[in-house]
Amino acid sequence: MSNSQKFNLLILSVFWYLPNSITAQNLPYEQLEQKVYRLNNALQYVQSQKILLPILQDEQYSPDQHYQAAILLSYTYKRVYDYQSTLKYLLVAREFALKSPKKNIYLATIRSEEAFAYFDTQAYKQADQLMNELERTNFRYLTQENKAKLIMQQGYLRFLSKEYKLAQIKYDQAIELMRVSTPCNLPMIQVKQMQLFAATHQITQMNLAFKAAIAQAEECHIIKYQLYAYEELREIYRRQHDQMRLLQIQQKLDTLNGVYAKEKNIAALHNQKETMLMADTNRQNQQHQSSQQWLKTGLSIITILLFALLGWMRYIRIQQSRIRKQLQAYLAADSNTLPLEATPHKDCQNVLSHRQLEVLDCLNKGMGNKQIAAQLCISENTVKYHIKNIYQMLNVNNRKEFLIRNN
Repeated sequence: MSNSQKFNLLILSVFWYLPNSITAQNLPYEQLEQKVYRLNNALQYVQSQKILLPILQDEQYSPDQHYQAAILLSYTYKRVYDYQSTLKYLLVAREFALKSPKKNIYLATIRSEEAFAYFDTQAYKQADQLMNELERTNFRYLTQENKAKLIMQQGYLRFLSKEYKLAQIKYDQAIELMRVSTPCNLPMIQVKQMQLFAATHQITQMNLAFKAAIAQAEECHIIKYQLYAYEELREIYRRQHDQMRLLQIQQKLDTLNGVYAKEKNIAALHNQKETMLMADTNRQNQQHQSSQQWLKTGLSIITILLFALLGWMRYIRIQQSRIRKQLQAYLAADSNTLPLEATPHKDCQNVLSHRQLEVLDCLNKGMGNKQIAAQLCISENTVKYHIKNIYQMLNVNNRKEFLIRNN
């Protein structure tokens, strides 16, 4: 892959993660939670998951950020009543919580969320066990909101056992806590009060609780709580055999369900998740293949350069050997053709300068002009100048005569 192709791949990767990275990296958890909360209230569950799932998949994020993404994903799936996925993401959150310095806080939150999920699916035994564990710690590390929800659930279990006064006390405690922490969640307790008032034949109180729940749900734009309130009212009228009011409530529910489209939302979430997971897998495979290709290309280039270097060194050795053999043969063939009286006396070397003696020494070693220049750190022209003077002093015309006579 060329550098331009790598750059293009990098740009595509940046654009793929740009919306999510901007949202996730630059927002503190509280703001990210509020963003997801607003999206979920607007039924934009797919957008919530689009923000959160890449955080969960990306190893560059810390265990705390992974935990936060997993928790918010569990909230999102709970909003569409997909409790199986809710519990799955709580397990994922637990894995990251154990790696965090805040693990005690995180684990308490996870246990409370598991209690809510079991409660909503009517697995009251598991919910009650978790709630009792948390109550023994005086709900330590939990937010006021979660504490209110747990107390509400305890009240509902009292309601199921027909301990109505204890149930009402719990509901009142939960409402006070919820009113201070997150008023938008008041409808979940007010609907429980509707059940209690209907069971104790307090019709006026029941209607007031219903109106309060609907008003709060509409103010906070939470269709889920509107559905919850109307579904409970429908059950109350069904037990009272009030067909006229039952028909009116059912029509309202049909309208709300059309807006809510629970099954469609669940399908959209899972489809998007599979698409994003597949895209991420493909991206990782492409990056892996690209890395492998780069590695193979690099190794090929290194191998080629290594063989080229070895070949060049072999060529130099062969050339040196060939020249050496030719020179020896030439000297052997011509050594008897030169007159002996032309041979200079060794004392002639005494008139040479120090630099010329260095050049002469290099000549005796069979070095060429470039080699002598490099050896003595002088220019090649200077070497030629010294050699010319040496030849004149030694009375030789060329290097062949010099090598013959000086050996």
